[in-house]
Formats: sequence, C-alpha cells, structure tokens
Amino acid sequence: MMTEVTQQKQIGVNVIVKPPQLFLITIVTGLLLQLLWPFSFSGSVAAIWLGLSLISGSLGLMFWADGTFKRWDTAVNPDQPTTQIIKTGPYRFSRNPMYLAFLLIQLGVGLALSSWWLLITLLPAYLVLRWGVIAREEQYLRALFGAEYLDYQTAVRCWL
Repeated sequence: MMTEVTQQKQIGVNVIVKPPQLFLITIVTGLLLQLLWPFSFSGSVAAIWLGLSLISGSLGLMFWADGTFKRWDTAVNPDQPTTQIIKTGPYRFSRNPMYLAFLLIQLGVGLALSSWWLLITLLPAYLVLRWGVIAREEQYLRALFGAEYLDYQTAVRCWL
C-alpha cells in the first residue's frame, strides 16, 4: 500500500486550480464585470504604456521560465511529477517566476484598460495562487526533496 507522500511523488501536486486557468477565470471575470458594471479609473497614456510594458515583460519572463524547465527536462504542469529543483534562469531570483508573470500580466491588462475590476480580481487570484497552489507545491517539494528544497526556499524568495 502506497503512502500519500509516495503517491504524490508519482502524480505531482494536488493544486486547487492550474494557474493558467485561474488567471483566465479572473481576467474574464474582471472583463465581464467591467462590461456589466463599468468601474474605470482615469487612465493616462502613461498607465496604458505601463500596462502594455508589464504584459510584454511578463510574457518574456514566462517564456524564459518555461524554457528553463524544458532545458532541465522537468514538468511545468503541477499534475506531473517533479524530477528536480530548478535553480537557474529566473529561478535564481524567484521560486515562482511564472506565477509572478501571471499576476503582472493581469495587472498590466487592468492598467491598459483602466479597469478597477481587473485590479480588484487580482486579490482573489493572488489568494488562491498563494494558498491553493504555492503552499501545496511547497509541501510537495519539501516531502520530495527535503533539505535540498528547504535550502533553496531559504536562499530564494517566493516572489522577488
């Protein structure tokens, strides 16, 4: 009979929702709320450019992080088992660069569209991400890698 930790090591992390789906839901929700009950702030050209810059920079970060995972031949998908701790590329600076990119993309969309709703829906996105995804991933990685992950966790911040 397999223990829960052994099963988790073989099947990956049991997250509440996959992060791409989470952000698709919160961005679509923010856009729908904006259409139904407009709640805009006075957006300037600077806010639009800042938003677009956040989106493009975050997409770059996301592709860099994804490419780093692929170079080390480990799964990006939390449903797949993790084979190693990645400590290179953007993972030298953040344990969660892809999740940071998702948050910054939504912030950028909110700024570019001058939508309070998109900014407001960032809070539930962050909370679900932090407690329903990252906390579960960290528990999984501590069980799988032990002291090696604890050392990495001590050396590299969760976000930046």
